[in-house]
Amino acid sequence: MTTTITPEIEVAFLATPGQVDLPMLRFMFRAIVQSETYQQILVDSFDTVFHAVGPALLWDEAMLLRLCTQLSKAAKGRHPADADDAVGLCKLLFSNGQEVGKLYQSLILNKWRRHPEVIKRAFSDSVAALESAPVRALVQHPSLAPISALYGLDALETEILEYAIAITEWPVFRRFLYDMRFPSIASAWKLAAAMMSCSVPDLRKALDDSGKLSACGLISLNLTPADMVGFIRVGPVSQRLSMFKADSRAAVQNELLTPVARPSLTLADFPHLQKKFNWIVQCLQSAVRTREVGINILIQGTSGMGKTEFVRLLIQATGLSGFEAGDLRPNVDQSTEEMASLLTYYYSMQSILHTHSGAIMVFKNAGPAAYYCDQFLKDILETCTIPTIWISDEPDSMDESILRRFVFHLELDKAPIGPRRLLVKQVTSGFTVDADTLESIAADTTLTPAQLNMAARFARLLNDEGPASRGAAFLSAINASRRFNELALEES
Repeated sequence: MTTTITPEIEVAFLATPGQVDLPMLRFMFRAIVQSETYQQILVDSFDTVFHAVGPALLWDEAMLLRLCTQLSKAAKGRHPADADDAVGLCKLLFSNGQEVGKLYQSLILNKWRRHPEVIKRAFSDSVAALESAPVRALVQHPSLAPISALYGLDALETEILEYAIAITEWPVFRRFLYDMRFPSIASAWKLAAAMMSCSVPDLRKALDDSGKLSACGLISLNLTPADMVGFIRVGPVSQRLSMFKADSRAAVQNELLTPVARPSLTLADFPHLQKKFNWIVQCLQSAVRTREVGINILIQGTSGMGKTEFVRLLIQATGLSGFEAGDLRPNVDQSTEEMASLLTYYYSMQSILHTHSGAIMVFKNAGPAAYYCDQFLKDILETCTIPTIWISDEPDSMDESILRRFVFHLELDKAPIGPRRLLVKQVTSGFTVDADTLESIAADTTLTPAQLNMAARFARLLNDEGPASRGAAFLSAINASRRFNELALEES
């Protein structure tokens, strides 16, 4: 039952098909052994997955000697028929064309038909080898250990995450899971638990909605799956991180956390808000110092009021570290699932920053989040551990039941000249427009930021024109907007 291959050779033998395959093979072998799907793999799914599973199997001495002898003949004597040279055998399978591979498959299939116990023993030995410490340490996804450390995942949670990443990265593993039959959701849980080498109750606990994997967006669980592929998948956060392949905890954290930019304005640009500004700064500083839960502040106002710059000033004044939770813009196609994913991403960042000595979160999509994710948002507002400033462009979008969960609510209902000057300067960059005219446009509060941006967009598309001509085109578009505003005012 045991082979004479040394542990070092054993590891190399398993690694030769491709070291990155090892996590995938570990889950596949467990499923095959626990559910006894040998025939399904060797016969029904032979062509789709055996080329990944077969070469990684460990054989006893007699079978290994036969394989080496037969395969060396097929390779026209270029490989010695030496039962101890398992590494050479494995390389042979992938270096001598289809002839050797087909012969190998034929030998295994014939052995299964006559002596299935030999095949079952090989799978069992292979599971044991794949679960050994040397093999487990040999390779894993570069982001797995940093993600596990960052979120404080235990061994089972890490195993589940590695399983989900393997589904994402390996088509042959997805094909294998597509073919795995399960008559009920209970059997799906049982099969998944076998692949994770744990009990069903432990797997259910690890995947509970309140657990780290689900709550932080690392895992997505579908309780009505059409197949095993769709049962346990990567969540929006781990999908982003696994694609990024961050190889350190700092790299993972930097990928998730976007520091709040430095402000371009000063408090002097918001003279009517200085007292409330000071209140908010003190509130945030105290909340961080006392680690108070559920501290959320809402900054509302239509576009162009300077909300983002005001928040940047707040962060700067607190002396704390500010981080943005995404920058998903509201649009007509935005779905409940998309907003829920963004809120999950926010919750995930809250988890990462839990041990940060002085952090503040900024969430820019409070309006759409309130509209699409009412209860989810309520739960987040009540349980968040990091003080958060929420920004909304839709002052009337929130229900009273959500508004009362903010400790302070500030609506920017005036357009300070500072933010408008900054906006006009930004949209006319590269145009020739005199300073007095720009100041006049900034002072005209009837012009919305959308009108300013659309006028600038028109001018920038004039590729054959110079800065002066683009400036003239911009002013012409602005004057048309002013006439439109006047007509709208007269009709009202």
